[in-house]
Amino acid sequence: MPPDLPIPNVDSPRVQAAMRVLGVHPADLEKQDVEAFGGLESKHLLFEKKRRVVVAQVTNLAAKGPQGTTHSMEKGDYPIAPERNTSIMDMVIKKEQENLEKLQRMAQKDIQKTVIFELEAKLELHKASKKQDDGAGRMRELKKERDEKLKAQQKEQEKRDQRSREVRERNHKQVLKHCQELREELANKAEKVAKCTQAIVDSRVAGREAGAQKFIDNAARVATHEEGLVNRRFHMLDEIEEKHSKSQSRLSDLTGARSSNKQAMLEKEMQCRQKVSDFWNKRQAETDDKYMTAVQRSKDAKEFRRENHQKALKEFKVANQKARQAFESRYERVINSHEKELDKYREKDKLKRAKSEAIFRSERPELLKAREEAENHVYLAASNRERLRRAHHHAVEQQIDKLLGMRERVQVMEDAKAEADRRRMMVLRNTAIATSHLQDKVSRFKDCGAEKMIALVSGSEVDPDAAKRINEILGELNLPPLGGYAPADD
Repeated sequence: MPPDLPIPNVDSPRVQAAMRVLGVHPADLEKQDVEAFGGLESKHLLFEKKRRVVVAQVTNLAAKGPQGTTHSMEKGDYPIAPERNTSIMDMVIKKEQENLEKLQRMAQKDIQKTVIFELEAKLELHKASKKQDDGAGRMRELKKERDEKLKAQQKEQEKRDQRSREVRERNHKQVLKHCQELREELANKAEKVAKCTQAIVDSRVAGREAGAQKFIDNAARVATHEEGLVNRRFHMLDEIEEKHSKSQSRLSDLTGARSSNKQAMLEKEMQCRQKVSDFWNKRQAETDDKYMTAVQRSKDAKEFRRENHQKALKEFKVANQKARQAFESRYERVINSHEKELDKYREKDKLKRAKSEAIFRSERPELLKAREEAENHVYLAASNRERLRRAHHHAVEQQIDKLLGMRERVQVMEDAKAEADRRRMMVLRNTAIATSHLQDKVSRFKDCGAEKMIALVSGSEVDPDAAKRINEILGELNLPPLGGYAPADD
């Protein structure tokens, strides 16, 4: 008799799977008493041998893996399902990443060129404004020097006028003093020279009048000379003011010409920007049209695949349903016929047993034992057929599950292909969106001021050559370099 092995754990998934494969029920593994077999020791012994064999088969099959290799259930060694092949999706994602990195590098170079170009333009404007400030400073210095000279000349003229007045006053005082002395002397000698004086006075009247007229003429000449000096200085002032007005008119003409040129340059720049905006709007519209065409084509292809899949699935379901119905009908007929045969056999066995008990009571023990063993083998064969029928039913279900699994794998492959197409279209869309964003970023760089432009550039990575040129221009513009410090300070 085979060794009595311990009954395996019926709750274990491996044991349950092995029992389904062999068509064994949990009741077939349990040990039974002799009374369960009608008190027949030989039948109990035969079925006990079969029970031990079944327990050994279930234990061995449960200990084996799906690959035919033995695994320890205590260790929990189970096969691992292979991962899905994601090479297509990885390639699509890698291509998208490379395109985005390339766009970033191109946009970075374009931004650096734009920053350098705008900073050079601002540097030229700064130099021009500096030249204008220097010219205005020189003009202020010339005006200041002219005003100082005029003030100095005016002070000098006032000093000369003061000295002239002092000289005239001293002369007048001296004349008055001399006249007083003469009057006193004349008064003293009036009596003595009255007669002579009268004659002299008469002769001097004409001389005194001539002297007075001469004094008046001298005073008029002095006043005329002084007035001429003042008029000459006023004339010099008028010439200087006229020269200054001519300089101002020339400067205003130059300023007007420069403003007209600047207005023309602004108009030309606006036209260029409008052309660029129209070009990129047209290009964006073409890209959108291509994208919408691709989306529509993808939708049509998806709808075509869905219709074909539904059609094939419908045909497969119909064929599968027909095959299933035919199989079930055949299976039910076989089961019914088998049950009928078993019922007939049981009835015949009962009759035979009754006849054998009534007729063959006087037979030899060897014949009775042989007949009993034959009957026991018949029951054993019936139980084996039932177990094989259950095993066959489980095998058929496994085949059906295998077919369904193959169909699911095919569906997974189709879904992966559709997902790859969708990701490819997403790559095109993301690339177009990234391109538009980068173009907008470049345009914002062109329109912003120097400080904001430097702040935007500082937040991204800059090439060493471009950073060196930008720092040179910022140094000339008296602005802080990139990063807040100059390379020389480092």
